[in-house]
Amino acid sequence: MCRRVSMGIPPPVRGQAWSLLLDLEKVKAENIRKYQRVKEPARRCCADVKHIDVDINRTFRNNLFF
Repeated sequence: MCRRVSMGIPPPVRGQAWSLLLDLEKVKAENIRKYQRVKEPARRCCADVKHIDVDINRTFRNNLFF
């Protein structure tokens, strides 16, 4: 695995590889709705958050991770 990582993870499996390496399912289970709880107060006090969301959706509309 070290040799493969040093050569670079191929783009078609990069997302899945990072998910496994970071144990993403465990992290998601431990932090259910945490992102929403943090995002809502920021959205109320900061107008820039809406612009960031629009830019991400426009820029990465074909990326499954966004």
